[in-house]
Amino acid sequence: MRHHLLFVLLAVSCLCRSLSTVDAASYTFTTLDVPNAIRTEAYGINDGGQIVGNYQDASAGIHGFLYTAGIFTSLDVPVPGALATWAQGINTRGQIVGIYGLGFGGVDLHGFFYSDGIFTRLDAPGASQTFANGINNRGQVVVVNIDPGLLQGFLYANGVYTPLEFPRDSHPSGINNKGQIVGTYGDQHGTHGFVATPQKK
Repeated sequence: MRHHLLFVLLAVSCLCRSLSTVDAASYTFTTLDVPNAIRTEAYGINDGGQIVGNYQDASAGIHGFLYTAGIFTSLDVPVPGALATWAQGINTRGQIVGIYGLGFGGVDLHGFFYSDGIFTRLDAPGASQTFANGINNRGQVVVVNIDPGLLQGFLYANGVYTPLEFPRDSHPSGINNKGQIVGTYGDQHGTHGFVATPQKK
């Protein structure tokens, strides 16, 4: 009986090891560094492999970038007084969303939507600061009103901001082509992730 039990345990152990090997994902890891930058951060990628993010240059300036087929292109919101640009998301149409900062230190923050060479400023209703975090192939953008003591999410599309009826202090950060939104929110128990799925009408 003891030998039989040992055999069963050995078989289960081997099976578990085999399953964990099958479940492990294998990737080719490639480092991205903007030439001459002292820091590079990548945040979004589309189905065509285009990547967006930001980098810091030797003068401590912060710029967005678009990486396509091995080539980095800087993205700087062309607004007087804009001192920092962060590119956050990109869809398969090449539309990009992100954040830019105005004023000394670039701390007056606004969202942006970039399409066909045109930057559009995004400011959620009543917001002192706005982050534009993610975009899907339908051109829907998740943005956040950042105010002291309150985070309020919005869905932006075609010039219209629709409030997201999520828990207080929700920070939506991404949206897929089905309209599902992910992000974080805080309550008395701590910080939590979330996924919100649109209800069928």
